[in-house]
Amino acid sequence: MKYLSLLMLTLGMSFVACKSEQSKDAKKDEAEAYVPYDGKQRQIAYTDTVVNNKGIQFELTFRGGSIDGSAQVKVRKDGVLLENKDRRADGRVSGVFLKDINGDGEDDFLFYTNTEDVTKIGHLYGVIHTGNEIKHIYVSPFLKAPYVDNYLGRDSFYIENGIIYKSFPKFDFNKLRQKINSGKRWVISYPYKGTDTIAIGEGVLK
Repeated sequence: MKYLSLLMLTLGMSFVACKSEQSKDAKKDEAEAYVPYDGKQRQIAYTDTVVNNKGIQFELTFRGGSIDGSAQVKVRKDGVLLENKDRRADGRVSGVFLKDINGDGEDDFLFYTNTEDVTKIGHLYGVIHTGNEIKHIYVSPFLKAPYVDNYLGRDSFYIENGIIYKSFPKFDFNKLRQKINSGKRWVISYPYKGTDTIAIGEGVLK
């Protein structure tokens, strides 16, 4: 009887441990799952994984495209998932960067997209990991005067010394009021100031 009781106790403990492990696995699977920001499922168009100078891993999965896309970014430290977030993102991924834009010595994760039409309008997105905090940034593509009248997309982005630069060709009007490429480019700089959305009006002409 004594041995039977011991056996039953052992089996009970094993069952509880098994249930506990299953619960942990379920929570892990739930944390890793893709949850669309708007509940809409999209096909994967692009994936990339990069590791910054502090060992933080960023996993980008871009789904959809054109004006109906989304970008899922998973952030890991020492293999542990810190964040799994999906957000709206338009176009196709054109460039991925690891650059420090907030001056904390740790490279931040940035990428930009271009719309798939002839204008190829650019959008820049970023994820900043600093200490125990994760921030997301976005550079708005909506131009104002004096740029807007001479703008027709074809944007690209680059980062130098912690500054984000948006570059695009300047268009002029011909006699028929049609836009033609002047052969010149505008470059606008955007220093990071801690906000999640960087408005186009905050840019400074280089």
